Amino acid sequence: MKKPAEIVIEIFGGVRATARALQITPGAVSRWQGDGEVPGRHHRKLLSLAARRKKSLTPTDLVLGRD
Repeated sequence: MKKPAEIVIEIFGGVRATARALQITPGAVSRWQGDGEVPGRHHRKLLSLAARRKKSLTPTDLVLGRD
């Protein structure tokens, strides 16, 4: 099962690219990998960015991950 952080980082093309997309530091994104969680404050922006980029990302992916 893929954890939410793993899904997001993969979709956006890596830690640095994800950080750039959210305008946060790569270190902040990298810390997500510890517990696999994506902070809720980023969910709305991630869903919006993914939709604009025509990438598959759902609210469920951000909370529960994927099988």
